[in-house]
Amino acid sequence: MAAVALLRMSDRDPRHFATLGLGTDASPELIKRAYLALVKRWHPDRFANDPEQQKIAGEMMRTINVAYEALRGEAQVQVAFRHGSTAPEYDSADPAHDTARGAYAYRVRPSAFALWRGQMNWVSWCGSLALVIIAAASTWFAADTLAYHYGPPYTADFLRHEAKLQSVLARTRRAAEAGEVWAIVNMGWFHFNGRAVPVSKAEAAKWFALAGHAGDAGAQAQLGLMLAHGDGVPVNLAEAERWWELAAAQGHRDAARHRDEFRRRPNPLPDSLGQPPAPQGAPRP
Repeated sequence: MAAVALLRMSDRDPRHFATLGLGTDASPELIKRAYLALVKRWHPDRFANDPEQQKIAGEMMRTINVAYEALRGEAQVQVAFRHGSTAPEYDSADPAHDTARGAYAYRVRPSAFALWRGQMNWVSWCGSLALVIIAAASTWFAADTLAYHYGPPYTADFLRHEAKLQSVLARTRRAAEAGEVWAIVNMGWFHFNGRAVPVSKAEAAKWFALAGHAGDAGAQAQLGLMLAHGDGVPVNLAEAERWWELAAAQGHRDAARHRDEFRRRPNPLPDSLGQPPAPQGAPRP
């Protein structure tokens, strides 16, 4: 049994022991432990950011491997740094002690994501839970945004919206019938745009005319446009010019622009019906 525990004398070269930092009477277990510590210390991956130091580490690893293989004889060791294992303390003078890669790989391991390395404590569970919550919230936000912009309207929301519009229409109509100018103008726009009521340009023109007679410049300008284009009412350029003139007198810029453009026309229609002038010698209709 003693012969089994001891190394062969032919392999006990003092230089190999010195390479591993051991005395010649070191046991096989101590040799293995020293070898693993040196591998972790001088592995070239720890010096990825320092090519010169990485080259030195490669030479050291070759020397360490030769010494260990000579002392251990025929046996081959597979060095595997298991996830979750604790690295031994190193010499503080080690140049790789404070490097980012060395700190991550050997000394400081972030525990928030240790779940994937087999280490599960409260910090790793909290980190994993936070990632799951963020992923779920992002998925919900993306799905809700796509449904809002590209999906059909929800029935309940549509009904509530229509009920609200009808309530606004009823209050506006009551105010318009009471003579409120703002309500009269809004009733004209409701009918003009088909908001809460079917589109009716003729009905819109009636409301705009009431608001125009009450002195609203916006209604006067809009009524002038409708008369000029025959939008819901017969074309009447003279009347359109009159409404634009009234609105422009109150400082309505669009009305003044439409009036000036109309007056710059080469052959404006003179009569109140908006008909072209009759040929000379022909009776007017």
